[in-house]
Amino acid sequence: MKLLPVEEARARMLAEIAPLSAEAIPLSQSVGRVLAEDVAARRDQPPFDASAMDGWAVRAADTPGRLAIVGESAAGHGYGGVLSAGQAVRIFTGAALPRGADAIVIQEDATRDGEAVEVPQTEAGRHLRPRGGDFAAGQVLLRAGQRIDPWRLSLAASAGRAEISVARAPKVAILSTGEEIVEAPAEPGPFQIFDSGAPALVAMVGGWGAEATKLKPVRDELEAVIEALRRAECDLVVTVGGASVGDHDLVRAAGEALGLSLRVASVAVRPGKPTF
Repeated sequence: MKLLPVEEARARMLAEIAPLSAEAIPLSQSVGRVLAEDVAARRDQPPFDASAMDGWAVRAADTPGRLAIVGESAAGHGYGGVLSAGQAVRIFTGAALPRGADAIVIQEDATRDGEAVEVPQTEAGRHLRPRGGDFAAGQVLLRAGQRIDPWRLSLAASAGRAEISVARAPKVAILSTGEEIVEAPAEPGPFQIFDSGAPALVAMVGGWGAEATKLKPVRDELEAVIEALRRAECDLVVTVGGASVGDHDLVRAAGEALGLSLRVASVAVRPGKPTF
């Protein structure tokens, strides 16, 4: 089989991969997982016209002027009445705009005098965040196939989701082969080395969202490699070593004994050319 460019080798490998089944998990546990569904907003965000600043909710038509203070609107609780001509409501960032109001005068530009406030000229829509300005009810915020990171988790939470459907985490087994491999803390012989590749791959695979298992290294014995591969209970086996064409490279022969069909035999990259 010809020496393949890296991108072609990767494409051939990925062409053999089928999606895993989906499972529902708490949103708080989803970082690193891959969405199996689209995530749509349950309602508008913000769900009302909201103030972008601390200040005074007014009717632009009443400005400039001296307005009677009739109440307060803060985040979490709004003003229940309707703003009439000549009135103002004290308002804070994130709070709902009272009915009848159409602008915010920031507190730095206003002067309070007891139960009245002097405000300058302003225009309708000033310092407001309109209802649905971030996103609207029903809008798709995340697509199936996207990997969840903290930013996407926050977006799903803002859509009202406490649970999402994600692809099941693949189970990946890492198998090192070779007479020269010893697992720490065992004492290596004069011609042996510590197994460093498999522990690193376990960490990498775990960081990519899979459930990684490090299998016990096997000696360069064909039946031992066959049995280790046969016993691996996983979706994917990654082998380290034994991939070249020397007398002691037995992984390919072991795989073929179990029905392995090669799509990639070697890759045009160094180191790593003997990759299948």
